[in-house]
Amino acid sequence: MTPKKGRFFVGSIGVDAGLVWLGDPCYIKDHPELHDQSKWQDFCMNMRDLPGEKYGGVVTHTNFGDGEYPCYVSFDSDGSPTKLEVIFTRMTSDRDEEKGIEYND
Repeated sequence: MTPKKGRFFVGSIGVDAGLVWLGDPCYIKDHPELHDQSKWQDFCMNMRDLPGEKYGGVVTHTNFGDGEYPCYVSFDSDGSPTKLEVIFTRMTSDRDEEKGIEYND
């Protein structure tokens, strides 16, 4: 089944560091400083010049800091994703969850 054309809620991004990184996780393997949880604070401090490109992805602060932010994906008429949105101006709501992906029969 392919998704119908449109914009649909796909979940939430949980934030505990006040920032979001979006990238392919395979690039993290090239950064051993990210493999050690004891260096987490150093990693966060390295993210001061945001938004920007870091570790093979993009990173930005969120609007309110920590929380759950709604994520939407838009699909074209062939069911291919065309856009990923994270809404940083509010937290995830019940209304978001009602807008899940619809599929063509």
